[in-house]
Amino acid sequence: MRTESDSAVKILRMLITAVICAAAAVFLIFAAGVNVHADNDDTVSMYRMFNDATGEHLYTTSVNERNELVLHYGWTYEGIGWTGPVKSATPVYRVYDPESGEHHYTVNRQEKQALIDEYHWNDEGIAWYSDDRKTVPLYRLFNKESQSPVSSHNFTADSHERDVLKENYGWTGEGIAWFGVTGAIDSDDHPMTIYRGVDLSDIYSYQYFRSNHPEVVASVGSSDAALIRYFAEEGLKAGLKGKASFDQNRYDEIADKFARNGHVIEIDPGHQSADVDTSAMEPNGPGSSVMKMKDTYGTQGTYTGIPEYQLNLDISKMLRDALEEKGYTVYLTRENNSTAISCSERAQKATKDGADILVRIHANGGASSASGACALVGSASNRWIGGLHDESSRLAASILNHYCQTTGLKNGGVYDNDTMTGNNWSTVPVMILEMGYMTNMHDDYYMADAGNRQKMVGGIVEGIDEYFGY
Repeated sequence: MRTESDSAVKILRMLITAVICAAAAVFLIFAAGVNVHADNDDTVSMYRMFNDATGEHLYTTSVNERNELVLHYGWTYEGIGWTGPVKSATPVYRVYDPESGEHHYTVNRQEKQALIDEYHWNDEGIAWYSDDRKTVPLYRLFNKESQSPVSSHNFTADSHERDVLKENYGWTGEGIAWFGVTGAIDSDDHPMTIYRGVDLSDIYSYQYFRSNHPEVVASVGSSDAALIRYFAEEGLKAGLKGKASFDQNRYDEIADKFARNGHVIEIDPGHQSADVDTSAMEPNGPGSSVMKMKDTYGTQGTYTGIPEYQLNLDISKMLRDALEEKGYTVYLTRENNSTAISCSERAQKATKDGADILVRIHANGGASSASGACALVGSASNRWIGGLHDESSRLAASILNHYCQTTGLKNGGVYDNDTMTGNNWSTVPVMILEMGYMTNMHDDYYMADAGNRQKMVGGIVEGIDEYFGY
C-alpha cells in the first residue's frame, strides 16, 4: 500500500484522457492472451499494479501483463497483493468498460452480466479463482467521491489499508469480494526486474540484493516491489551493487537515466492554429493592467508554407521523446493544434506539472535577410520573474549554444525581453528558443528537413543536459 497521503493525492489527480489510453493498453495486452502464472502447485500470485496517471489499481496473475504494463505503459508494480488457488469452484470475473476505461472484478455472475448487457462492458473472462476454503478475505471498497471513473473500486487483503481508506478518506466498505489462500507475500519465482519503464535485469537480481543488503531490507522491507524501487531510486545513486556480475558501463548508463528521471521539463510548443480563437485578452503578467491577446498563430514558412505552430509542435514532440529516452520526465503544454490554451495558462501548467524548467519552442519571422537562432528571457528588473533571470539566462545560453553548434545555424545570442506573457507568468526558469527565421530561405528549408530536425532536437537535449549538469 502507498502512504496515506500518496494514496489520497493520486486518487484525486486523474486525467480522463489518460484514463482511456492507459485502460485501452491494458485491454489489448489482456485480450492478446495472458496465462495464469502458478507460483507453485497450489497457488498463483496476484500482482497488484497502479497507474499514476489514472489512479486505477489493476490486478493480474500474468507475469507478461505485469511486465508489459511497467515496461511500456507507465504503470507501477506494487507487489503481490495475495495468492489464490490455481482453480476452484468460484471464478472471479474481469470486465472492462471501454467508455470510461475501468476494470472491475467480481464473483457475482449477475453483476458481471448486468455490466455486460445493460452497460455494454466487455467480458474479459475468468481472471482467477476465489479460495473455497475462505482462508483470507479480500475486501471490496468503493469511493463515491472519486473524480475518475477508473479509481472508484479497490480490492485488498490488508485490513489496515481497508480501515485507512474508510476512516481517513471516506471510502465505503462493500464487504468481502472473494477469498485468497494467503495475503501479501514478498516475491515468487518471477521477482520484478523492471522499474519505471527500464529493465534492470542486467544489473539487478532480487535474490542477490535482498541477501547482500540487509540494511536496506530492514529499512524498506523485503518485497520485490520495495527492493527494486529502492535500488532504482536510491541504490544507483549510492553505487550499491545489485548483482554478483554486471557490466559497469551498463550500470552507469542506467544510473544516469534514473538521475535524470528526477528532473521535470515542460515544453511549450508556441502558438496555435488560426482555427482556434485565442483573440481574447489576458494580463501580460500576474496583476498587470497591460493586456495582450491570449495567443496568435505565429508566422509561416515563406518558402515551405509550413505554419510556425505546426513546426513548433513537431519539434516539441520529437524533443519530448528524446528527453524521455534520456530518462527525464516531460510534459507538453499542448499535444495538438486544436486545443485553446493561452500564454499565461501554458506557464501555469508548467507550475501545476511540477516542472523544474519551462522551454518554449518558437520560430522567428522578419526580413528575408535575417537568419539564425536566438533566445529570450525576462530581465533582472522584470517585476514578476526578475528573480529567475540568472537561471533562465543560464538555461537559455546552454540550449542556444548547443543548438547552434549542432545545427550550424547562426547564434544570435540571448536577449532580455519583458513583454512575453508566457514568460512573465512562469514560476520556474523559462526561456524562448527562436529556432530560426521562417522568412529566410536557408533557415526555412533547413527547419523543414527531417534530418536537420534530428540535429535541432539533439542540440536542445545537449543544452538541457548541460544545464542539469550531465
